[in-house]
Amino acid sequence: MNKLGKVAAAVKIGAVMLSTEKTDADTLGLYKDTAMLALSYAESAAWGLAASGLFIFDYTISSMFEQGMAMKMDKIDAVYVYFNDQFSGTLDGGNGWNARSLKDWRQVLIDIAEANPNEADAKAAIEAEIDRYARVFWTLGDMEKAAVVTDIENKSSKGSVTIPDPTQAEIETLVGAYKAQLYERLYPVTQSVSVYMQRKAEAAYLAALNEVKAFFNQTITFNIVEDVPDGEKSQYDGYALRFAPLSENAVKESWSGTMKGAGGASTKFTLLGYVQAGCPKELQLFKPGDDPDNDEPELTMGFKLSAPVTEVTIGGLSIDEIIGTYSQVLTNDKGDTDEDSGIFSKNESGQLVQDETVYNYDPATGTATFILEQKSGSATITLVFNSKNDTISYSGTMVVVGKYGTSTIYMEGTKID
Repeated sequence: MNKLGKVAAAVKIGAVMLSTEKTDADTLGLYKDTAMLALSYAESAAWGLAASGLFIFDYTISSMFEQGMAMKMDKIDAVYVYFNDQFSGTLDGGNGWNARSLKDWRQVLIDIAEANPNEADAKAAIEAEIDRYARVFWTLGDMEKAAVVTDIENKSSKGSVTIPDPTQAEIETLVGAYKAQLYERLYPVTQSVSVYMQRKAEAAYLAALNEVKAFFNQTITFNIVEDVPDGEKSQYDGYALRFAPLSENAVKESWSGTMKGAGGASTKFTLLGYVQAGCPKELQLFKPGDDPDNDEPELTMGFKLSAPVTEVTIGGLSIDEIIGTYSQVLTNDKGDTDEDSGIFSKNESGQLVQDETVYNYDPATGTATFILEQKSGSATITLVFNSKNDTISYSGTMVVVGKYGTSTIYMEGTKID
């Protein structure tokens, strides 16, 4: 999830927090969204991998080894077992072999689990590796098997040892018996690996939480600027302003201020504070002397939050200045993006049009709005146009309310022609 997607997800969570009509399903969804948002900050996916490894060894692999231990353990050829569990040296032809210790097997299991976060893949990979290991001896030539026999005779007092020469059916029986024995030997190792995975998951989760903490504690500078033409006076000097809508727990004074001429207003807040305030999405301006708690705003402007600086410009652009071709970026609640181009034009009635959408445009604020109301739901588009460094751009939202809830698409565009 990119940074824009994280903000979008935070806004979605705030929207549910703000709702006074949220259902039990909304509340459960809020918990889920908050948890997933938190975990999304582990950019390396370390938490997800560690958690999957923990689950794999707590459930899947433990179950698999318990089943393996229940296999029939027939008498196993001593040379075969010695090769698998103890032999380390050079075989005839220069090939070397080192029997795996329990410590070696522990690392093998860890490596497989970390390379296969899907439980079915991990189970299959471990089974395949145990089966492969159990069959290596039977791929050796007679001279290589003889080297193993010699090593046994040199290190034990059992006297003469015979090179095994079983049929294929007998080999399958021996392999099955050895695997059952290996499953029993390795069962305590799986418990050790489970503890390792748990510690790793805990460390990754704490790291993810620290990333969340840093993200939500970042400071956002919010600037409100009035575009005042040269030689003219500010239209909104002395106007009171307030972010809206605010949650019931928000301290309204902290989200209010006063416009100061062309200098506008500026404030700072953390993203956590923004979410706790209900993720306000509008700025409301009130005439000097009006009461923001009781009077209607003179002007309402939508905005899109961005970090580390969000700037909202009031007024200044005519329809003739903004019509043209724009490169556009659309981002949904999940942070998925789509890039294309769009053309804004003016119809015969002098209205702002994009495709078949006719906007209500206020040149005093640079705000274009479109509202569609139907029985099945509604759609509201709010775009704010501004000019900076001779480049015209817009930002805004499309909020769709339907049978299955509310979704928001964040829209940004830059004029290219």
